[in-house]
Amino acid sequence: MASNGKEFVVRAVGEVRRSRGKGIKEIIVYNEFAPGLAGIEDHIFLIIVWWLHHSENDRDTLQFKPTLAKVMPRGGGRSLEMHGVFSSRAPLRPNPIAITVVQLIDVEESTLMVRGLDALPGSPVLDIKPHFLF
Repeated sequence: MASNGKEFVVRAVGEVRRSRGKGIKEIIVYNEFAPGLAGIEDHIFLIIVWWLHHSENDRDTLQFKPTLAKVMPRGGGRSLEMHGVFSSRAPLRPNPIAITVVQLIDVEESTLMVRGLDALPGSPVLDIKPHFLF
């Protein structure tokens, strides 16, 4: 609920399904929203707005100490300084909403094949927008 007492209703327009390998994932757009895909094939890049459904239980964390992954150069599992959630791409968020720019690979009816989506299978998709490079 917003501080002014208003609630916001968000509906999923689809969901992330399986990975097809090589960084390609499927987005299934629900039938009632499929007409909104008209012309989507004319775009190279899309903005996918999606719900971090595995992070819904931790919405109060505003600061954290990130740990560098062992695979990162000079990482070795070291902790960094305290970070705020708004200065990171961490899944811990007051509103678990994520935005990713993806490359549209193919469209099959109401299924989009995209490259670069960092969502997990089952993640609800809230919106799809064309991305224009300026």
